Amino acid sequence: MFTVNDNYNNEEVKISGAIRKSGVYTMKCTRAKIYKSANTSSESLGLTFEDKDGQKAWFSIWYKNKEGEDVEFATRHINHLLALCDINKNNMNWDKDGNIISLIGKFVGIILEVNKGTDYNDSSKEVYEYRLQGFYDYKTNQTIKEKRDNTPAVIVNKYIEKYQNAQEVVLNNNNSSNNNNSNDLGMDATLNNYNELPF
Repeated sequence: MFTVNDNYNNEEVKISGAIRKSGVYTMKCTRAKIYKSANTSSESLGLTFEDKDGQKAWFSIWYKNKEGEDVEFATRHINHLLALCDINKNNMNWDKDGNIISLIGKFVGIILEVNKGTDYNDSSKEVYEYRLQGFYDYKTNQTIKEKRDNTPAVIVNKYIEKYQNAQEVVLNNNNSSNNNNSNDLGMDATLNNYNELPF
């Protein structure tokens, strides 16, 4: 038999689903996995984050192009994420499937731009497209550089102002409004079409 507990009746119903507005969010990492292209030397870090209300954002950071060369802006984002989570090459742990265990459960500030995209498997379907603008320390609102230089939080505050009146992105699909480009795997979620894929 289930447990009867009146305390549950004092809780609000949590909204879950996809982040639908551009903004600045405090989120917990729920997936961090390395993906390697079968046909080229491209590699990405697939990430999923969830906020306190259960709303999610997922995207991939393509840190190696099809020739296997570093993609500098992507590598920069990953290094910022790791530093903000106090992870370095000496304490980073991953499993045999490419999951970066060290990132799972870590909280970080994320600056996200949300747009409408097209599903790669069905071009008649709209999906949420997340464009990472950066990571920051959610306790201080400082970027990693501001934190290390002990300077005020300027960058994040500019994004807060920029996105304060952001409109919710509404998909024009008849069915689910929580669609994404990759069946919740985060693959390809930052790209508009196959011509932009790095592999």
